[in-house]
Amino acid sequence: MNHQIANILKDYLSVLPFVDKLSGLVQAVQINVPSQEGHVLKSFPVSCDITHTECYDGHYLDLCPESSKKTVIYFEDRGVRFIRRSGARNEYKSTLRLVCWINIQRLLNEACFGNITCSVSSKVIKQILCVFPSIPVDIDPFERVYPVVVSEEIRSNAIFSAYTYDDLRQYLLYPYDFFALTIETTFSICMDCEKLEPIKRDVGYAEYVRPVTLLAGEETDVTTPLTEEPYNIMILDGEGNNITAGLQVRFELIGGVYHVFIYSVNAIDVKIKILY
Repeated sequence: MNHQIANILKDYLSVLPFVDKLSGLVQAVQINVPSQEGHVLKSFPVSCDITHTECYDGHYLDLCPESSKKTVIYFEDRGVRFIRRSGARNEYKSTLRLVCWINIQRLLNEACFGNITCSVSSKVIKQILCVFPSIPVDIDPFERVYPVVVSEEIRSNAIFSAYTYDDLRQYLLYPYDFFALTIETTFSICMDCEKLEPIKRDVGYAEYVRPVTLLAGEETDVTTPLTEEPYNIMILDGEGNNITAGLQVRFELIGGVYHVFIYSVNAIDVKIKILY
């Protein structure tokens, strides 16, 4: 199950502008690589979606820190546990570790000089937090998928201890940055197996974006052209901050299209982004 959850989270991250090398779930794979002494057994983070041919063509190195890359992002498996049975559904909690390595000079197209502190991890983490859904969403084969970043790990080379890198230290100092986040994702699975519908399509999204002025102290009715039930909505203020959690939002199908009703205490100009 964590393989699929990781791919769902990867799809959300794929829209971020700083993404370069992005993978879903990885596993530590030991590979004999040539060396001056013959062959040495080394461990690399390898995507669970990679093919046998791709691996032996050298793609086992795709997720290793390296100066030609802008960023490297992947997920490590930390298990799934059962929470409860609720009617015809089993509820679970997935735990994944997101590992991100950043080449600051390639990301910013400039270097930091003198006594200027150069770290971009906080800004990158904020963008990751904002791109995840703010409400539970249904994504085949799961229901009510809701990822939450619950912690950031201590910054140390222990984050990469499962793998064998040559000269790792040079890739952990300026002009490089890195971090690891623990993400817990709750989700449900329908256990009414006789009534399960076949999966009709792969996970994929389209986005509807529209500027809106919210009314003060009452619901603002936003009519959309959407005929499919939305997966998620994000509401951004004029500075690009995600303010969805501070508003009351509901969807309603009226006349064959979905309306979004948004209650705000204050009048404010916002931009709404709906995934469907």
